[in-house]
Amino acid sequence: MKCGRPKKWEQRVAKKPTILQQQQTMTTTKEMLSLVSTDCGVGVKQNSKGNREVWIGGKLHISAVDGDIP
Repeated sequence: MKCGRPKKWEQRVAKKPTILQQQQTMTTTKEMLSLVSTDCGVGVKQNSKGNREVWIGGKLHISAVDGDIP
């Protein structure tokens, strides 16, 4: 897939709805939790001294309402 603006004759690709937009149509907590990623990420970066730093894990940002539904 090419990056950038499409040509005049090309059709734009529809954007995938965000998790919050998908959750607005869901009714049960089980359906909402099925959208949360459970994959574990691996990252590597080089610090200022030239040493590599490796980490395994992920981030989870949760915003809960009064009913404790993420």
